[in-house]
Amino acid sequence: MMTIVEFVVIRLKPVAPIARYLEMIAHSYGVSAVTVFICIVSLSG
Repeated sequence: MMTIVEFVVIRLKPVAPIARYLEMIAHSYGVSAVTVFICIVSLSG
């Protein structure tokens, strides 16, 4: 059974630089990277 973290890492590996940039933005706004990821997933369908 894969953990959520492993799934996120595998899923985001092709867009790692973008994910890192989003994470930096998220931290500056005090939002967790998980919240950003959930938003991206729900937006992308």
